Amino acid sequence: GATGPVRVLSVAIGGYGFHYLRTFWDQVPRDAAVLAGVVDPQARSSPIWPEVEAAGVPVADTMEAFYAGGHAIDLAVVVSPIQAHVPQSLVALAHGSHVLCDKPLGATIQDARALVAARDRAARLSGGLQAGGRDTARARRRRGRHRHRVGRCAACFGTVPRRACRA
Repeated sequence: GATGPVRVLSVAIGGYGFHYLRTFWDQVPRDAAVLAGVVDPQARSSPIWPEVEAAGVPVADTMEAFYAGGHAIDLAVVVSPIQAHVPQSLVALAHGSHVLCDKPLGATIQDARALVAARDRAARLSGGLQAGGRDTARARRRRGRHRHRVGRCAACFGTVPRRACRA
């Protein structure tokens, strides 16, 4: 929070979520950020579950259940299946959390636009992210050529579905 480490919610800890959480625990200093919660209906089947359980991190099946439990977080990192990105990000924004969403932001361009509009109304950070280490020279060159009204196309290391790119 404002006076302590950033309280992070990991939305999904299987698949890519496992890698994000593993990197988070291995590389982020505990005085900078702490895992304050997990939302994942399949959390117990993740390879990182024993560490989550041992840490005593609150776990919920849904975003609504997590927030209804009175848990406070600063940042939701959404790395769930693509079709869940927008609905889960909208719940986090509605509860005053900042959002960092894995790419693409949504399954459709309309979903991505809805999330951007909600971000603007909430005056919160909300953005797409790419798993680390993939910022190639080719991606950096292409980034400037494919501009869209909602971010950049996924082919260019961006935030809208690939089919939305007409470049």
